[in-house]
This record gives sequence, C-alpha cells and structure tokens, in this order.
Amino acid sequence: MGQKQSQQEKDQALIKAVTNGKIEEVRTLLKNGANPSFEIDGRSSLHWACYQRVNQDVLIELLLRSGADKDKYDSFGRTPLMIACITSNVCALRVLIKSGADLNARENRPESKRTALFIAMDFDKQQDCVCELMNAVADQKDELNNCFISASEHGLVGSQSTLCAHPIE
Repeated sequence: MGQKQSQQEKDQALIKAVTNGKIEEVRTLLKNGANPSFEIDGRSSLHWACYQRVNQDVLIELLLRSGADKDKYDSFGRTPLMIACITSNVCALRVLIKSGADLNARENRPESKRTALFIAMDFDKQQDCVCELMNAVADQKDELNNCFISASEHGLVGSQSTLCAHPIE
C-alpha cells in the first residue's frame, strides 16, 4: 500500500468510496487531490452520491466543498438535482437546493427538456421531492402553473394533489 497512487487511481477510488458511502475514505481521497469532477460511466462523483441512501448528505457536502459542480450534466443530460428526484432521494435534494443548485436547469436530452420539478412529478410517487422543490421555487409562479397543467394533462393524481395543497398567489 506504500505505493503512490496515480491521479486516475485516486479519482476512481473516490467514486468507489462515494458509491460505498465511505465518508472518511472520501475525505482522505479529496484531501490527497482526488478530482470530484472525475466521471465514470458518464457520471461525476456528485451524481453517484445522489444515488446513495447512506451518508449522502455528508458525501454531497464534502464533494461540493471540494469543488464538485452542482449543476454538471451527466452523459444522460441530467444534473445531480435531477438524479435526486429520479431516485426520490429527498436528503440529497435538500442539500443540493441549500447549496444553490439550479432549480430551472432543464434536461439536456433530445427527447426531453424537463426541470427537476417536472421529473419528480412525472414519477408521481416522489411527493416529498415535489414538495421540497415547490417550496424552493415558490416565487416562480409560471413554473408551478406549468407543472399543474402538466400533471393534469398526464393524469398524475398525486402530483395534482400536492400542487393543489400548495397555493400559488
């Protein structure tokens, strides 16, 4: 183990530590120069952290403090905030919102240009994510109105109920 790791080995080890929820290992790797923007399978360490169910808030905060781009698109055209919505990871969502992630970013996909709120609504089971995002975009009446129309058109009953419970002034 006394051998010095190459940059690529550090970067790969970082993503492995993130996907295994190993906080101290992540902290050590970042301190030793691992790149939080390094990608494996088209996703950065921050994207991978949004899939985690253990220690994700601490992992995300460590990565952000080390320079991870909170609005970076993965190779599938999605930001970490969108991944948090897809995986219904409310804890990750809260940390990203608090860090100032772009709530208006749209998917960078030929077939879809949804925001995180639209993504959460499309799954219709992520009501906690919908509520968190609605609170974060409460001052953006047009976005909320568009979401209500979309929920109505697609028969997303849970999302409609959540939107109706959130008054748009």
